[in-house]
Amino acid sequence: MVMMGLDKFYGRKDILELLKKRVLDFKDGYRQNIALLGERYIGKTSVLHKFLESIELRSVIPVYVDLENRELGQFCERISSSLLYQFLRSRGQSCHEDLKLLLESAQDTLPLTVKSIRRIQAHLAHGRQADAYREVIALPQIFSSETGLFCVLILDEFQALDDWDIPDVFRDLGKTIMTQKQCLYIVSSSLPSTAETILSEKLSLLFGNFEVRWVEPFSIRTCQEFIVAHLQGVQISDSLRDFLIDFTGRRPLYLKLLCHELRTYCSLHGQSEVFVPVLTEAVKSVLFNPWGVLSRHFDLFMDALCFKGNVLNARILLVLSNGKQKLKDITHLMNVKQSLISPRISRLIEGGHVVKNGKFFYIDDRLFRYWLKFVFQKRQQAIEYGLERQMQDFEKEFVAIVEHFQITNQKDVQARIIELFNCFDDEAVQMNGRRYKLPVFQRLSSIKRLDGAADPFAFIEARTSSGNWCVVLTRRSVQEQEIANIAAHLKKRNQKLERCVLIALEDLDENVRVRALQERMWIWNENELNTLLNIYDQSYIV
Repeated sequence: MVMMGLDKFYGRKDILELLKKRVLDFKDGYRQNIALLGERYIGKTSVLHKFLESIELRSVIPVYVDLENRELGQFCERISSSLLYQFLRSRGQSCHEDLKLLLESAQDTLPLTVKSIRRIQAHLAHGRQADAYREVIALPQIFSSETGLFCVLILDEFQALDDWDIPDVFRDLGKTIMTQKQCLYIVSSSLPSTAETILSEKLSLLFGNFEVRWVEPFSIRTCQEFIVAHLQGVQISDSLRDFLIDFTGRRPLYLKLLCHELRTYCSLHGQSEVFVPVLTEAVKSVLFNPWGVLSRHFDLFMDALCFKGNVLNARILLVLSNGKQKLKDITHLMNVKQSLISPRISRLIEGGHVVKNGKFFYIDDRLFRYWLKFVFQKRQQAIEYGLERQMQDFEKEFVAIVEHFQITNQKDVQARIIELFNCFDDEAVQMNGRRYKLPVFQRLSSIKRLDGAADPFAFIEARTSSGNWCVVLTRRSVQEQEIANIAAHLKKRNQKLERCVLIALEDLDENVRVRALQERMWIWNENELNTLLNIYDQSYIV
């Protein structure tokens, strides 16, 4: 097996290398199934496709199935066709994609596999859905036993198996996985909370549970490289580039679509650089135009969400898009009883449309949140019909948002952190599996230099009613000894130190991380910081 073409793949090399390692380990007798979890439009499917493209088929047969909006019959046909097609191709035989022709071609060499597939077809023809499902998930083992080849079964949006209303659908899958020693499973899901429940309760295996790997939005640096590459020579200022990163929430699909529009409009106007008017035209085309790719997508999504009079869902999303994030504020603004709102929000969370963190509810998808507030809401509130006036308002609001971002982005990072900390209101949040209590700060002030500390660190002194906090900010990698020096200097200070927070905008070495934890420091990296900025509806620190 050879992995190829990773040099042009952005931001996911660590996940691709993990998948490669797990397949190599699998061939050597160690099997560790993997689950990739992350929000919509993060790029999970792109990772899986890249992985499939980079495998040179020898003794491993990969089968990829996208389960979103798939019927059981399509699932059965996809697995059956893929196994036969990949096998025949590996033997140098000419292949058809039609299952009937594939069965005829493989009849002599794979009689047991072909017989099983025909049984699956018979079950489906007679409406025996559960029998067909159990037979098809057992098919990879029959195929492997007959060919001596390993199978890698990739189930994209695997939680959708539950849509077929087959009794014990995941319990049967779990039993099958435990007995299929020659089949490695890679699953993905855009509904992390649902997927985690399935993995922990329904697919908790006797031998070897799934290794969960989270697929996060692109890092700031990866976004910057991605934009430059996808603009294909069209120039863009650092300020507008950083705005795009914040505006899209670092989601690769949104970045790709907007970069394509920017190239198109720059070419149309004969420009070699992106300026605010061109950016406005591109965003308007994608997000405001009723037939724009994202506008149309969001419209269809809202139609489905509000189907059969479920208008409360739309009202909840609109309230959240306007910055009301606590249940008491949501119910007060909507003037609806909490008993009616709570179950609706729970379903929105289960569907991956809303995120709950502590007492906060928010829409994690920044671009969707923007569309709700400045497109969907405006259309609903418009007194006179006609897109011309709405379009002019949209342009003005968008330009104002760009200008506000540029002003904010020019502020000193310490000042931005102080603004963020001033939002805390004695609430608890979850970040990276840990609970953090964020108090009300009575006073926050920058310290130009902590006595004896090195210059690359910035410090903020924060006072609560019960003591002092010290926030240490660094934009570069940190040495273990520097952590020890900071801890020693803080201990010498006379004030009562309640908490020290290390905000590291570069990844920390594991030894440095361990030392900081030993010194009882909270460690927030780019992801934790962006989580807080998202909760409090503030721009990313780029």
